[in-house]
Amino acid sequence: MFAIHDGLLLKSGDETIEVWFPGASHSPDNTTVYFRSKRVLFGGCAVKSIDSTNLGNTFDADIENWPTAIDALIRRYPDVDLVIPCHGNPGDRALLYHTRSLF
Repeated sequence: MFAIHDGLLLKSGDETIEVWFPGASHSPDNTTVYFRSKRVLFGGCAVKSIDSTNLGNTFDADIENWPTAIDALIRRYPDVDLVIPCHGNPGDRALLYHTRSLF
């Protein structure tokens, strides 16, 4: 068990894996996973694909905090090369900015 706001660092061989909660977004508990050596971010449902033209189902979303959570991801992972959304094709950092623009 870990404090969700503190995050969790895991080691697997030489790889450091960071599980982090940027704040409520598409869901109240959307955590992300970052592989440092690969510079890969799994953004979950907080991150929309480049093809997304809207936020999708927002029934459980925190619309007010979601942009703040995306901004936190942009600041925390400035060196990310590959961003994987929950749905749709992976992309680069542009997915974070695209998600932010949907607001």
